Amino acid sequence: MTCMWANESNIIAAGHDCYPVLITRKGDSWEYVGKLDQAGKKAASTVGPALAMNRFRQMDAKAQVAPQDTDLTSVHQNTITEIVRFSDDPSRVSKFSTTGVDGRIVLWEVKGF
Repeated sequence: MTCMWANESNIIAAGHDCYPVLITRKGDSWEYVGKLDQAGKKAASTVGPALAMNRFRQMDAKAQVAPQDTDLTSVHQNTITEIVRFSDDPSRVSKFSTTGVDGRIVLWEVKGF
């Protein structure tokens, strides 16, 4: 959905995967390096009366008959639609933000390139 140049040999792209990825130039070709979202694994869920009641309310609001675990392991929970760079040096990105369909605005720090 969106991408931006981080520097001469790196591109940051994002979209339907719900996390930004780094793509770098290696010789005459471009190579996928990996995702930049280090949110990690989803937190372990806990069981209790309050959680069960909240789960029932969410199911009722979504007209579901069975619980569905739809939380992603990424910071964004839906498509990323825009990347905006923050940098004093136009040839290098130190920070960037992403916005998504989930309504979140996330600020990312770039390290290592």
